Amino acid sequence: MPSFGGKAVDNRDAAMQAMWLDPRPAIFADIKQDNRITMRLGQRLSGARTKSRFAWALRTGRGSYGLICADWTEHFAPWESGLYDCFEQTVTDVLNPIIAVAKGIADQDPNGKGRGSYPYASSVGLSGTASMAALTGSEIEVARLVAKGLSYKEIARIRGRSFLPPYSPDLNPIEKLFAKLKHCMRRAAKRSIQAVHDAIAHTLDDVTPNECNNYIESAGYKST
Repeated sequence: MPSFGGKAVDNRDAAMQAMWLDPRPAIFADIKQDNRITMRLGQRLSGARTKSRFAWALRTGRGSYGLICADWTEHFAPWESGLYDCFEQTVTDVLNPIIAVAKGIADQDPNGKGRGSYPYASSVGLSGTASMAALTGSEIEVARLVAKGLSYKEIARIRGRSFLPPYSPDLNPIEKLFAKLKHCMRRAAKRSIQAVHDAIAHTLDDVTPNECNNYIESAGYKST
């Protein structure tokens, strides 16, 4: 059972169901106004000063094995920045492959160290399996630590930094624009080549200098 603030939460809550089972990351734009958030969970999140949250299950080909959350405490999530698509891409392309390899390592551990199960572990699956060959050396090291059952904070302390690889969508401003473009193209659902070209041009025409500055600053850089 997952916990927030060191206290267990009820997986039957609508908010927890959304985090575990939604096919795309669950969005909680305003914690205080979202009717999926129970009073008890809302009080706990408010105590952590959470205003907005993205949350999604970490998944392998055999199910879901944990939750990853991105919280905003100083302001509401900046939807115009494309961070939602960046969050989805990071979970899909970086974290899920690491979790899949970690699960394989844990299953082969004769001592059973690092093994564990989570709610809904067999209810949601993704096609295909992750391979060590698809990971960098740094990611394989992280997968081995995950297989031992270490938490994010423990892994970050051992490695002296976050376990995201040096190249990450969260650290590259242009990836935020690409994420927005991908989101807009998915929403436009164009099928002909010319219609796709026109939709791309329309999306790029709407990008403002201020929006570009937001991409740069949200990645931890300062525009000059």
